[in-house]
Amino acid sequence: MGFNYDVIVIGGGHNGVVASTVLSLHGLRVLLVDQNYSLGGLAGARTIAGVFSSRFAYVIGLVPRELNEWLRILPEMYYPEPNWVELNENDEIVFRWWSDETRLVSEFKEHGIDIADLFRDLRRFWKCYKEYGLYYTPIAPSREEAVQILDKCRVSYLVAKTAREILSDYMPRSYWDYFIYPSMLDASGFVLAYYMQNNNVWGQPKYSMLSFSRILRQRLGENGTSMLLGTRVEEFLFEEGVVRGIKTADGTTIHGRAVLFAAPITSLLDIGGYERLEEWEIRSIGDAKNSTTLRSRVKRIDYAFSEKPSPPREPGWRGTPVYVKWSSSYGGEYTYIEPVRDTYLVQFSGFAEDVFEVLPPGSNEKALKTYDVRDARNQVVCCRNYTGHPDHLPMIDKYLFDKRPVPGWNDYRTSIPCLYHGSASSYPGGEINGVAGLNAAIRILLDFGIEPRLPGLVRVLCEKGSRSKWSVHC
Repeated sequence: MGFNYDVIVIGGGHNGVVASTVLSLHGLRVLLVDQNYSLGGLAGARTIAGVFSSRFAYVIGLVPRELNEWLRILPEMYYPEPNWVELNENDEIVFRWWSDETRLVSEFKEHGIDIADLFRDLRRFWKCYKEYGLYYTPIAPSREEAVQILDKCRVSYLVAKTAREILSDYMPRSYWDYFIYPSMLDASGFVLAYYMQNNNVWGQPKYSMLSFSRILRQRLGENGTSMLLGTRVEEFLFEEGVVRGIKTADGTTIHGRAVLFAAPITSLLDIGGYERLEEWEIRSIGDAKNSTTLRSRVKRIDYAFSEKPSPPREPGWRGTPVYVKWSSSYGGEYTYIEPVRDTYLVQFSGFAEDVFEVLPPGSNEKALKTYDVRDARNQVVCCRNYTGHPDHLPMIDKYLFDKRPVPGWNDYRTSIPCLYHGSASSYPGGEINGVAGLNAAIRILLDFGIEPRLPGLVRVLCEKGSRSKWSVHC
């Protein structure tokens, strides 16, 4: 069989783009396939009232500085100061989260809380986590391995304890939600550290998430990756039990030495040929796909106004932060997008039953032109993300470290030879960071016998032994 490509990447979210870019930079022939006509996945763009809005993601916060310096995947970004604020039910500011750590520590002190030691340990955690090859790695560590290594830096408690236990040592319960969502409190403290790797500072792409989609496409073009957009993959092609390509919905067959599945892992069961997985693996993925417990209740609401809303601000503030509001009936985050012509867009992400009870702070209901409500069902249509979680799989102990997305798949391989995985479903986890895509690419390069050229970025770990079911290399 002749190969059209070395690697076929399924899924044009940011992880699929990062993986495709890294592989192309190493001289491989790469094809990226996505069912949408624009890139970005959940962080892609759409239109409402004639202006661009993101599909679901509304801020970017976890792309590592060193990864962005190498691949330049972030568009022009805007980091408000303060980065976000909390409002009470009367739209009065009760807390400011500053990008500058010194100012943030002072803000907490005004509330009678000393978090200096916690932030010191978080900085130490991330230095250690990267330097010892736990973050950029072709082999996801177990929780026990992470604890053992982090103990050298005296921060192992950030993994060994739960997020609840860590936060309770520093502050009253009312402040915990500033650091982590309530559903993650009983997970390993790794989740707390994960979302705090840049002090919980979130940037807003200028000109909406459309600029993110465009920069991702530009990077692929610069590095010679081929793209097949607006195309749905129906089947995997096999040769002697090894994945050797794909078949699309229109019957086109495309051959490749390997396939990287960079879409939500639960959508793997939509593609013919998944039956070759072990029964327990299929059951594990199916349980996540069909679980009502795991399904996200988060709603995304876009409001389009004919006049500019006026959220509460104080003199001297630079830009518009994210506004956080919680009450007994709803809670979530508002972002205010730069206006286009006579349309002012405000995005809400959170929990709400009635949109007219949670109009954005400073807005006039009479100026509301239209609104659009999106939930987990829209994520299925858009990206076949069946859980509706932006993380694909929730960041709870069941899906952390070497158990993500399925126990035994911790080296970005599935049990089917030459079929890899690398999305938010994979280690280290969800949100926009690109690390899963990078790690999956490293794994493929190693299996192809290519030494990764990632200056100053990755400490590649040596594999310890081999597994017979993965004896066929690509």
